[in-house]
Amino acid sequence: QQAGAPLENTETGVDLARIAYHDSTGALSPPHPIAAQANHGAFLIIQGFMMYVRNGFSHNHVVGLDAKGAYGMILICDSILFIILNSKKR
Repeated sequence: QQAGAPLENTETGVDLARIAYHDSTGALSPPHPIAAQANHGAFLIIQGFMMYVRNGFSHNHVVGLDAKGAYGMILICDSILFIILNSKKR
């Protein structure tokens, strides 16, 4: 709700990526939009990560996540947080 987008209690993960960065109706613009498709790119990055995490790690089933894998996940999360925190309201 902070970005000005109305949210339902059932909207999570991929829904939030669409609400935030949809090409024409998204509430946010990603930082440094150097291409016309910047919003769609931000949406795909966040959508893909949400789908990967949800499918790979949900239901308390973590497969093969060692220290190096955990560090990689933290780096991806940090990159996504950079996009979100530096986005501008539309």
